[in-house]
Amino acid sequence: MAHTGPPVPARLFISARTAGYHLRKVFTKLGIRGRTELKTALAELDSEPRWTRS
Repeated sequence: MAHTGPPVPARLFISARTAGYHLRKVFTKLGIRGRTELKTALAELDSEPRWTRS
């Protein structure tokens, strides 16, 4: 089960604001605008055969 929301930063011993900052930086680098797009991108990546990944 995926962990989302406020419990995630608490488990990592960081503030929610810090977690949000780092997520925004990663999303920008990946060209993703939100968690819905992230979910779609991860599903597409997971559906690729393992030997085609670089």
